[in-house]
Amino acid sequence: MKSERLCSISCKNGVIAEGRCEWAMLDMNTHRPVRFPDEVKADRWAYDTDDVDVPRFARIKPDFGEDDFVMERRVMSGDIDISMHTNNAVYCRFLTDMFSAQFLTENPVSTFEIVYAKESREGDVLKLYRKFTDSNTAELGAYNESGETVVAARAVFKKQ
Repeated sequence: MKSERLCSISCKNGVIAEGRCEWAMLDMNTHRPVRFPDEVKADRWAYDTDDVDVPRFARIKPDFGEDDFVMERRVMSGDIDISMHTNNAVYCRFLTDMFSAQFLTENPVSTFEIVYAKESREGDVLKLYRKFTDSNTAELGAYNESGETVVAARAVFKKQ
């Protein structure tokens, strides 16, 4: 079972950010998707989609070559969460670390999509890749030592 959540963040000047995320219920032992129990009522999760204008997710399946390799990153104890695997926000930091602060200042991110494909844990070494598909879009990826995709992402930068 998969569900979608839309959100917006507002301040007194109006909406400053909008987002979309997909959720799935997973079995804690097998990490495989499971159906929502009958006692979970769909109407408890209702939301008004008219207030948020966020496009559907793209399918991210980057194809990296050797020239796209940027760096390796070891997962450290401060990178893991209570489940003992790398925290989702940490993956975002790993991926954005492939850009300099100056680049990100001059090219602000307008959208960032990420797909979490496989867990990593403390001590794992991830290989990080980046490829620009056009002047303002980069595909990003982290792979484990077996070559399996851990996360894949797409960053779109504001045109200057």
